[in-house]
Amino acid sequence: MHRESVIIDHRAITATPASHRDHVAERNQNIGRVIANNILHIPYGGIAEPSRETYSLHGGSLTPRKAAQLAIAGANDLYGAVVTDAEQIHKSMFHPSISGKDTSSFHSADLARGLEKTEAVLPGVTAFRPEDLVDYLREMQGTGKKYRLKIPNASDGEGQHGGITTVAELRKGMQLVGTQRIGIDGIVLEEEIIDPQTISVGSVVLGGEVYSFHLRQKDEVIAEGDKKRTRYLGAENIVVSRGSLSDISLTEGSPEEIAREKAATFEQLYQGHLNPTLSRWSVDVVMNDRQAGITDLTAGRVGGTDPGLVLAVRELHNDPKLKTVTADVTLDYGKQKDVPEGAWVFINKRDLRAYSSITSKK
Repeated sequence: MHRESVIIDHRAITATPASHRDHVAERNQNIGRVIANNILHIPYGGIAEPSRETYSLHGGSLTPRKAAQLAIAGANDLYGAVVTDAEQIHKSMFHPSISGKDTSSFHSADLARGLEKTEAVLPGVTAFRPEDLVDYLREMQGTGKKYRLKIPNASDGEGQHGGITTVAELRKGMQLVGTQRIGIDGIVLEEEIIDPQTISVGSVVLGGEVYSFHLRQKDEVIAEGDKKRTRYLGAENIVVSRGSLSDISLTEGSPEEIAREKAATFEQLYQGHLNPTLSRWSVDVVMNDRQAGITDLTAGRVGGTDPGLVLAVRELHNDPKLKTVTADVTLDYGKQKDVPEGAWVFINKRDLRAYSSITSKK
């Protein structure tokens, strides 16, 4: 179906925590302008209510019923995801539930078992009752492992508490991250990797073409009160190519190749068990010399690396001779750096500037 304009679903802004709302609104609008003006070549309509006539950047997943109302027939019709239940794009899907009959209906036991069996994800469990995690950790004490507690629908390192080895630390972690919605959304306890690096892998459908990408995240550990969290600083080497994940040429055994294989396994299992419509998705693969596994999924919403992603797609879309474009994204908290010549600024607020540059074209 022909779309008359590109808009930002207002829920993508209102669903964001108030402290980040202005940042997300400016970033998403600038991404929308690139997609409208340089890729789809239709007008940009701002923040609005999605309709059957709009190509919308959504702030969360859509149900099949909502997608039908918006005449969404496939990945070309939206920037987001269509899944049976909204929670199926969250971290609680990654691990088997240890809560038996109290497990929420959205959770797929078959998907979780498949991800565990193929070692696509880090070892961990999902629970829908706090005491189930306490019992689990009691059984695991003495193994020498550390664990990270995660709220399933949080992102950018928020809603997490790491370094857990004892029940007392787990209870403190649950107090810090909050368990008000644990019976609905679940909560995740995952083995923690020491000295990790994070590589994201995924794909996007834009302008009738499929593009795949991989990148290395930039981050830092910051203190917030009596806890620490990892703060996202952007990404380097956002390598975007035409075609599916299997079309990406990578050095065998490289971190990017390991991450790509984890992502490909995830995509096959996720599509096979849930049959979603995904126009833009990526997974974060955390690894060190001994271990690697998926820890997060971005789908149904605009991601932090999307300024670089859409700029690279813009170059590929408008020059058929190009095969690969590389970009980067920088988040400059406090605006302490000069913006490089030729960079596109996506956020320009008093406390944060985010910009992206094309670094190579082949």
